[in-house]
Order: sequence, then structure tokens, then C-alpha cells
Amino acid sequence: MALNEHQGSESGPDPEELEVLECEVKEMAEKILEYRATLPDQLKNTFASILAAQKPDFLNVRILGLSELRIRGCWIMNAVVLRSD
Repeated sequence: MALNEHQGSESGPDPEELEVLECEVKEMAEKILEYRATLPDQLKNTFASILAAQKPDFLNVRILGLSELRIRGCWIMNAVVLRSD
């Protein structure tokens, strides 16, 4: 974007420059509308993927009466345990 060279004059802004600026503003407005339309779905999908990656896998699970359980490097004491083999 170029600044108007006649800033101090009373002739006003150049009509061609105004047309260029109006075009740029319209393009920015279209991008904003597009982002507003697509961003919520993108965030929802990302959040769902994060939750799915953290969901424990309980396939082939059996209940054990252990007093200790190690989950991701942390020991849990005195718990009825679901354990996957």
C-alpha cells in the first residue's frame, strides 16, 4: 500500500488508490468470513483428535484385585485395577 503523496493537499485521496484499498478491504473481509466459517470445525476436529489420542484402550481387559497399579509411570496404591494384557 502506497501512501498518498498529496497528504497535505485539499484535493483528497487519489481515486485509483481508493479503488485499490477498497479491493484489498473486500478481499480481507472475504478471508475473515471464510475463517469464521471453517475455524470452529477445524478446532472441533483437532480437539476430538486430541481426546481420542488420550483415550485409554480397554481391549482385552480383565479385573484384578491388585494393591498397586502403574499408569504411565505413576503408581496408584490400594485400587481395584483394570489391567490390559
